[in-house]
Amino acid sequence: MNWKERYDVDLIYDNPLQSENDIQGFRLEGEADLSFPSQRMRLGNQMDAREGQKSNFVFWCPENFPSDIVVTWDFWPIREPGLCMLFFSAMGIDGDDIFDPKLAHRTGMYDQYHHGDMNAYHVSYYRRRWEEERAFHTCNLRKSYGFHLVAQGADPIPDVADAQGPYRITLIKHGVEIIFMINDLTIFHWHDDKSFYGKSLGGGKIGFRQMAPFIAEYANLKVYGINGMVQTKPVTVYLAGDSTVQTYEADSAPQAGWGQFIGSYYTEDIQFINHAIGGRSSKTFVEEGRLDAILEEISANDYLMIQMGHNDSTKSRPERYTDPYTTYKQYLRMYIHGARRHHAIPILITPMARLHYKDDVFVNDFPDYCNAMKQVAAEESVELIDLMTRSLTYYSSIGYDEASTLFMISSNGTDCTHFTEKGAIEIAKLLVQAMAEQNFLSI
Repeated sequence: MNWKERYDVDLIYDNPLQSENDIQGFRLEGEADLSFPSQRMRLGNQMDAREGQKSNFVFWCPENFPSDIVVTWDFWPIREPGLCMLFFSAMGIDGDDIFDPKLAHRTGMYDQYHHGDMNAYHVSYYRRRWEEERAFHTCNLRKSYGFHLVAQGADPIPDVADAQGPYRITLIKHGVEIIFMINDLTIFHWHDDKSFYGKSLGGGKIGFRQMAPFIAEYANLKVYGINGMVQTKPVTVYLAGDSTVQTYEADSAPQAGWGQFIGSYYTEDIQFINHAIGGRSSKTFVEEGRLDAILEEISANDYLMIQMGHNDSTKSRPERYTDPYTTYKQYLRMYIHGARRHHAIPILITPMARLHYKDDVFVNDFPDYCNAMKQVAAEESVELIDLMTRSLTYYSSIGYDEASTLFMISSNGTDCTHFTEKGAIEIAKLLVQAMAEQNFLSI
C-alpha cells in the first residue's frame, strides 16, 4: 500500500538517529547499551537475558504526538534471539503524560506497561525470543491497559543470517484504524471500535522496546501528522446490459431503464456510465465492440456491472442467441476477465423478472441463464446480485395490479418486459439495497 497516496500528511518529527545529539531528551527505562557504530542508533541490553524481564528496557521519544499519525523508521536486526516492540499512543490512565512523576516508576519490566498506570498500543515484530516464536514468525498488536492481542500478521523479515536491511517499518494510526507495514507490505489492518476493550486510544508518546539478548539498529525516525484522506478520483461504475438497463431519451417516456436512475442514489464520489443498449445479448454486445469501448476507459478499482440474459434466450434470433451452459458462460467470462485485466471489479446481475404471472405466481422466464450465471460467479469468485429473485419477491409483495404499473403494459397494453419510469426506479432501488447488503458501493 502506498500510504502517501492515501493520506494527506505533514512531517512533524524527523530524527536521523545518527548520533548522541539526536537522542537528547529521550528517556531510558531499564538498562541498555546505546551506540552509533554506523551512524545508526544501536540498542542492546546491558543485563544478562537470564535475568528475564529485568533485563529488558524501553527507550521513549520525548515528544507527545497527536492521535492521527504515520510513524516510519529503518530497522536492521544485528543479533538474535530477542524481540522488538514499539509502544504508541502511550498516556497515563487518567490522561497524564507518561513522564509525569506521579506515575509509578518503570524499569522495563513488561507488566509495568500493560498492567501499570498507563494505556498504550504496542506492536511487536521480529519476535525471535522463544522457540515457538522462532518456529512461526508473526507480528502482534496488543492494546493496554491489559494484555489484549487484537491483531496479528506474518513477519516477512528473515533471520539475521539472511537479513538485508534496512527494513522500512511503517505504523499508521488514523481514527480507529491501525495499519502496520514492512517494506510497504501490509502486515495487519485493524479497526479499534468500542467492542475491543474500551474506547480507542488517542495521542501520546512512542517508545522502542527490546528483549534481551537482542541487538538491533534504527535510523530515520519520522512522524507525520495526518490531516485527512487524499481526495481520489471518483469510482466509476460501467453498466453493460440490454433495454431494461439502458438510458432513454425524453421522447421515449415513459419507457425507462434502471441504469438511468441508479446514480441518483449515490454521491458524486461514485459515477455511473451506462453503456447498456436495447436488443443486445452477451454475445452481440461483445461482437459490436461495446465491451471493448468500456475496457478502453475502465481503470483500477472501477466496477463493471453486467446484466445479460433476456436477449441471449431468443433462439429465433441466432445472431443473439447463446446456449446458457456453454456460450453464455464463455461470453460472461470475457467481461469478467476484461475487467480484471484492468484491475477493475466485475459484478454479475441475473436478468430481472418480466411481468409473467401464472396460477397466482410470478414466473422466472430465464432459469437456465440465472443458474449459469451463478455457476460462473462461483467458478470465477465474482460478486453476484440475484436480481431475478429480488424482483420476483418484490412483485409478489405488491401484487399483480401494482406490479403491472412498473411495466409498459400499463401504457401501451402489450409490453410485459420493459419498464416505465416508475418500474425502472423500483428496480434501481432493489440493486442499491442489494449492494448495501453485500457490502460494496454502499450509499
